[in-house]
Amino acid sequence: MLAAIPETQDSKYTIPLLPVNVMLPEYPLPESVEYVPDIEFASVDGRMLKLDLLKPAGASGKCPVVLYIHGGGWHSGTRKVLQPLPLAMNGYAVVSTEYRLSGEAPFPAQLKDCQAAIHWIALQGEEWGLDKGRLGIWGNSAGAHLAALLGLLGEKEIQVAELPVPCNDNSCHSSVRAVVASAVAADLNRLVVWGDAVSAMLKRNSSAFAPLLGDSGQSRQVKLLHHSSLDQLFGVRAEDHPDLLSRASPVAWIHPDAPPFLLLHGEADLIVPVMQAYRFHNALEAAGAEATLVLLPEHEHSVLYDRRGEYQPQNMAYILSYLDRHL
Repeated sequence: MLAAIPETQDSKYTIPLLPVNVMLPEYPLPESVEYVPDIEFASVDGRMLKLDLLKPAGASGKCPVVLYIHGGGWHSGTRKVLQPLPLAMNGYAVVSTEYRLSGEAPFPAQLKDCQAAIHWIALQGEEWGLDKGRLGIWGNSAGAHLAALLGLLGEKEIQVAELPVPCNDNSCHSSVRAVVASAVAADLNRLVVWGDAVSAMLKRNSSAFAPLLGDSGQSRQVKLLHHSSLDQLFGVRAEDHPDLLSRASPVAWIHPDAPPFLLLHGEADLIVPVMQAYRFHNALEAAGAEATLVLLPEHEHSVLYDRRGEYQPQNMAYILSYLDRHL
């Protein structure tokens, strides 16, 4: 289903205008939100993985929970981003997880780490007031790729990281009821082709991209997704291994029982082109799964900030309303 976001924000939600490039430790949190940073949730070869918890302060009863997976081309990024804060201001607990970046470990380490975070929610979430039966995932960019795989695969095909508590029965399993994937890389082979095409066109005539790139056209070239991110993610020359790219692509794992997906994508995104979202959406619907695609005409790679860098609270409100319906 194709959908559009209303121009005016739903007034029932509390959504601050979040600044760009400010992290959680520096941002003054409202009294309505409890913030618990640096919770250890798994160990891999002696390396402790940590998550941050945001939740409504003084909540009575268990809260629906959203696992947030940050972006950064798989090689950078932090769980300390502000993007999921409005969820905690509107009744949700947010588990913002770290995962081993590609410079530390190749794929599928990133997916295993995110799966271990879901196990933590199932095993220990109740102690923190989390309702593991009302679980959603929100991932952005590289995090959307991991969120999509996590929602589609569940526990299949993946061996989870070493957990603080062994998983011997269904007590540590938790079903994903909805996935929000913003700027998702769904087909990695086609992403390689896109990177080649854009690189070639920029070398020939960068001015042709001026309407999309604006004044930052030259500086934006270095941000385009080329082979380096995927090469580092897999530890091999990615374009020489199309089968590997296919197995790591969410489109390869679609099935009729997939959880509902909300896909948001900027129409002017040159890092992950909007056709990735179209392809993923169409494949989900063809398989009989529920999928909603929202295209954002004034957005590049960010779905919460438009191309002028201005925060768009109505987009956050749409995500909240989607989660309200499914969790």
